[in-house]
Amino acid sequence: MTPETQNQPSPNWHKTTISRSSYLKGRIGWQGLRASEFLEEGPYLITGTDFRNGAIDWKSCYHVTEERYQEAKYIHVKDNDVLITKDGTIGKVAFVRDCPDKAVLNSGIFLLRCNDGSYEHEFMYHLLNSYVFSKFLDDNLAGSTIQHLYQNVFERFELPIPDKPQQTQIAAVLSTVDRAIAQTEALIAKQQCIKTGLMQDLLTKGIDENGNIRSEATHRFKDSPLGRIPEEWEISSVEEIAIKVTDGDHHTPKRSVDGVFLLSARNVLNGIIDISNVDYISEVEYQRMIKRCHPESGDILISCSGTIGRICEVPNWLKCA
Repeated sequence: MTPETQNQPSPNWHKTTISRSSYLKGRIGWQGLRASEFLEEGPYLITGTDFRNGAIDWKSCYHVTEERYQEAKYIHVKDNDVLITKDGTIGKVAFVRDCPDKAVLNSGIFLLRCNDGSYEHEFMYHLLNSYVFSKFLDDNLAGSTIQHLYQNVFERFELPIPDKPQQTQIAAVLSTVDRAIAQTEALIAKQQCIKTGLMQDLLTKGIDENGNIRSEATHRFKDSPLGRIPEEWEISSVEEIAIKVTDGDHHTPKRSVDGVFLLSARNVLNGIIDISNVDYISEVEYQRMIKRCHPESGDILISCSGTIGRICEVPNWLKCA
């Protein structure tokens, strides 16, 4: 079986389109709505920035007046609706849960509901997150200078539809995986907060001979430009303690298909070198560039462009420029 046939829907599934199967609406302009009208309470106004992990973060939503809410009844949102962004970052999808009594969309989102009973909304949510819809977007938006998903384009999206029991099973499996991912991400975020607090204590207080974090109740501290630190610690600049501080070659080197790794900011992650998308230079270019900067095992690399401040140590196996 080829990858192409593996990605094909089961032959007993039928197909439909958004136009045949769905109620699809987006806000018609803004009706003069201004940012100054955004409120702290009232009916909820959903924007694409309120999408979080496939759901709506109701706490981040703005609010509008009752009058503004009532003028757009065709995009009033309710539980189990499927929402999809059509401007900016196109194709972000959310499945509506725990919807407040009154919620409405801004101009950058489509509201999608099944109107012929052909699909379950949660199944549609997962389908729009799949390669099937990604390929549709690539085929229809590639080369476009205007990044916008038009309604007449979206209505042509042809989707594979299994029977309802299969839809329910598929959605249940994928939603279970989504919950596991969300729980894992929450645990990682919690551990990151713990690490941040621990680093703050360790790097400003240190540990005693028993491995405990020192405190002013048991050890002597002093004032410093960085705050209170152990009395025996000294403050030094990087310039004072480093043998060399430099950036890379300022001339654009000629790339090669193989040879020596040419590291850039994108290859420096927090704690590791990522060579999955590394460039190469020839041995001749390498010999020219090492006059300015030749990373050696144990050196510390810090990204100074792009995402600034990512850090890693040069491993002993790496030959690079």
